[in-house]
This record gives sequence, structure tokens and C-alpha cells, in this order.
Amino acid sequence: MQMRYSARLLRRYQVVVYLFEHHLSFRTAILARLLGHRLYGPWPAMHRVVLASFLIFLAGCGNSPAPVNNNPVPQGGPSFVQAVSSRCDTGGSGPQCSSTLSFSITTKAGNSILVPLWFNALNIAVQVSDSNQDTFALWATVPTADTNDAPAFLYAAQNAVGGAVTISLTFSCAQTPCNPQDGVPASVFAGALEYQGITKGMDASVTAGSLLTQQSQGQVIDSGTFTTHLGNELVFGIAMADFGVDLGTGWTARLGCDPSQSATVGSGAGYFCFEEQTAMQAGSFNATFATDFSSSGGLGAPPSESAPNGYGISAISVY
Repeated sequence: MQMRYSARLLRRYQVVVYLFEHHLSFRTAILARLLGHRLYGPWPAMHRVVLASFLIFLAGCGNSPAPVNNNPVPQGGPSFVQAVSSRCDTGGSGPQCSSTLSFSITTKAGNSILVPLWFNALNIAVQVSDSNQDTFALWATVPTADTNDAPAFLYAAQNAVGGAVTISLTFSCAQTPCNPQDGVPASVFAGALEYQGITKGMDASVTAGSLLTQQSQGQVIDSGTFTTHLGNELVFGIAMADFGVDLGTGWTARLGCDPSQSATVGSGAGYFCFEEQTAMQAGSFNATFATDFSSSGGLGAPPSESAPNGYGISAISVY
């Protein structure tokens, strides 16, 4: 009789443990029911000790805090979707420059459109717009430290209308003297890049520029250090130089970054580089590029390593 009673008690304990582990919402009811049992009576002393200890254990577990996840799964950040590029030159057999350069892309509603661009002119302003009336903001200006005073910029439109859209770059004289005088650049190289997941905008930025009197093939040039503040930010580096510009180690080329390109492929594509890298964790970053004097980059003869050559770099992070 005593053994059958002990077996029933053991099965009861097992049921209570299962309910407690798998049905926490019933904890109060379980404890209340158990507390209704007599701790005193004809049970053996050992059974009374076990039952009392088990009730204390359950009561203590009921006050235990929920486990804390110290290693949360990182959320996805911005990511590249697609890119198109366009160019023009004054003279030659390719597309001719005018006061406006237009190119088209089809994007998803709500995504962002980034427009990196470079043009060969002095004191000439550019305005970026599109046929969907998206609003473009200037996100980065590359210092004009090169000897040709050629500026480079990064414009962006967030939460784009989407669908087929024509993007237009409109040029005009910003101040006198401008060169060319009609406000039309001698060369333009630009692109439209679609990104998803840019929900806020810029986080950090840095610029650098210098005039080098002596260079070497493959010499590393950089933006200087800047700091991101969130995980999975997207970091962009933009460089414009008097020499060919290759992307840095660990970076992905998105526009230009190929000094071997000829004028038939893209004017100035070799002297301009727009690269990106995902910053998985917050920290310090440095946009790096490499010099390339082996080819013309689509702008005539290769530059001289011994001649003064300038470069400008801008780097930003977005989230």
C-alpha cells in the first residue's frame, strides 16, 4: 500500500514538473493546488521533507528573472540593388556634353537612389533632379585637390517614388570665371545606384585631399579615420584624382574604380571611384584607394608618377 502511494506521489511530482517547465502561465494554479496538500499526516517523514523542499524550489523559480540574450541577432542594414552609369565628352565620337546629362533607371518604391558624379570644369554648379519629383540631398563633396579642379559629389534621394525614372544633371556657371564659359563641362561621369534599407540617412563623414609631388604605382591613399555608431551601417568611399584610382582592399567597386577602361567605355571612369563596404559592427573606418599609373583611365595619356598629382576623397556611412 505504501509503495503504491509513493508511486502515485512520484507521478504527481513528474506532472507538476512538466507543467511548470512547459506551461509557465499555470504556475500560480499549480502552486496553489500543491499548497492544498497536507504536509503532515500519515506520510513518512522523508516524503514530507521532499514535498516541502519541492514547494520551496517552485516558489523560488517563480521569482527567477527571465534569461537575458547577450548576443542578439544583428538586424539587416542597407544593401545594394542595382546601378547604371552614364558619361559624356566635349569632342570625340562618344556622347557629347550639354547643359544637361540624363539617364534612366527603374526602382522599387521606398528605396533610395544615390547619384555619384564627377565632371571636368571650374566654378560650374550641378543640380540633380528626376522625373518623379524625388528630392535629392547633397550627402558628400569631394575636395577639389586635383590639378584640374574637377569636383565630385554624392547626391541621394530617400524613399523614392519608384518605377521608371529619368535622372537629370543640370549644369550652369556658379561664378565668374567659369570654365568652359558656357557652363557645359568638358567631361561628365555619373551613375544612379539603387539601395534598399536606408531608413535614416547619414551617420558619419570625413574628407581628405592632397597634392602629391611624387607617387608610386599601387600607393595607398585614404580618407582618414571616421567612426560609425551602429551595426550594419553601409560605408561609402568616393575618390577623384589626377591619376588612375583602384578600389581599396576589402571594398566593393560600385562606379568607376577601373583605370584600365578606355574612353569608349566611360570617360573618366578610371580617375573616379565610388566604393562601398558593410560595417558589421560600430567602430573606426578608413576609406582606402590605390594609385594606378599604368593606363589613361579614359582621359588620354597615362599620368606621370613624378609630376604633381592631386586627389580628393570623401567617405560617409549611412543607415
